[in-house]
Amino acid sequence: MGKSEMRKSRALSATRGLWQSHHSNASAASMKRGSTNQAGIACLAVLLAAPMPSYAVPGGQIGTLPTGGYQCDLPGGNAGDLRHRIPDEDFKVISASSYAVKGKRGTYLLTGKRVVITGGPFKGKKYRRASYGFLRSIASDGSDGNLRCVLTGGR
Repeated sequence: MGKSEMRKSRALSATRGLWQSHHSNASAASMKRGSTNQAGIACLAVLLAAPMPSYAVPGGQIGTLPTGGYQCDLPGGNAGDLRHRIPDEDFKVISASSYAVKGKRGTYLLTGKRVVITGGPFKGKKYRRASYGFLRSIASDGSDGNLRCVLTGGR
């Protein structure tokens, strides 16, 4: 059997090497395109795996308050009291962005240093985070209010 007869007797499903292809340029281009796609996917995977901070559109970085009870008070009067406790304003941060007041739950949003109560019994109240575990109420005109709430203990 001659060389030309061997070619004809080979199965149609048999693969050919790149150098044997009738369209060698097309196969080479498709191989290059495949490796480029794989490199692009690998780069995208690396970017998505990198930790990135979450930012709210206008307010700053999104965060959560330390869990635990917050006791709230006002400045004392002329009687010499330094602070006057307001137990009705006390709340407890229970997890992530949830709080509880007298057995009722709600949610809050912390963006930058601003805390907005978004649901529950205190919905609509606003605070400024002065430091870790220390909140100051925000008055309706946007200035600091007199009420302050201080983290008193962990869970």
